[in-house]
Amino acid sequence: MVVVVVVVLLVVAGLAVYGYYTTVDATAVNVYAPDNVCGLNVYSIFYTGFNVSTGASVPLTLSVPNNNSTSCTLRGVALASNSSSSGFGLGDVQLPPAIPGNTTGTPATGTLNVTLTVPGSHYTGVVNLVFR
Repeated sequence: MVVVVVVVLLVVAGLAVYGYYTTVDATAVNVYAPDNVCGLNVYSIFYTGFNVSTGASVPLTLSVPNNNSTSCTLRGVALASNSSSSGFGLGDVQLPPAIPGNTTGTPATGTLNVTLTVPGSHYTGVVNLVFR
């Protein structure tokens, strides 16, 4: 009986360790725009993170506000060096059309669709994107 309990506990512990090392826990997706695209340089944008298996592809739909009074065009998106060095990849980028200016006090928004590929090993932390 004791042997059965020990074996069950070892199996449960093994599964927990395996589950830890085969997951990617992106606690948030952070976006910044060093070129002040759409007036985002002064605003931090944090999107909800995700939890997936290592090596997975994650489609993301991100709302992009325009804080400028004139229309803006998002010309590109890239992974910040700390995210790309962690093993993330970026693909299937669908940039929004020009986003109208903020003339009412409420920013207009566009929709950015991207697909992230996650590392093949465990990761916990923030994924950083750069808008250009």
